[in-house]
Amino acid sequence: MFRRKTKKMQEQKKTKKGTTLLEVIVVISIITIMTGVSLVYFGAQRQVKEVEAEAQKFAAVLREMQNNALTGKQVDDLKVPCAFGVRFDQNNNKVYIPYYTYHAPGVVVTDPATECAQEDIVSDVLESGVEFSSGAGANEYEFTLPHGRANVSGKTIITLRHPTGHTVDICMEVTGRVGVGSECE
Repeated sequence: MFRRKTKKMQEQKKTKKGTTLLEVIVVISIITIMTGVSLVYFGAQRQVKEVEAEAQKFAAVLREMQNNALTGKQVDDLKVPCAFGVRFDQNNNKVYIPYYTYHAPGVVVTDPATECAQEDIVSDVLESGVEFSSGAGANEYEFTLPHGRANVSGKTIITLRHPTGHTVDICMEVTGRVGVGSECE
């Protein structure tokens, strides 16, 4: 009896040596499928994050221009600011140019639209293939001194679009409020 158990145990040890080729192929297939699905998901998420980041960056520029208007930021001692704003490059829908308008000290301005000169600050470019959609609306958005009011009528939406089709809206109200994404609803 002792010998029989030993023979059975020896037979079991000989037949059970490891995993079969089929088991290895199944495990590798499952890992490959899971990796493929996760790469597609994370690639799409990266594109969404890229357009959201660019929208936040552009909204920050709009807010900075508004803050400059609210504080009456003096860019140059010989230039009294009338307004601060951002305009879009008509030839490239990825470029935006922050600017300010000004007049000489001691001059009484009755019509800022015609009596104030405009000077660009520094142009910037949207990155990661993100661009302003063709329906971005006005050519420029301006905040006037001293209250930082925007030159828009009602709520204005500026849409940023990734080449893959993902979009994010930036909204601006006449009061100067600037929002991004869900803040625009």
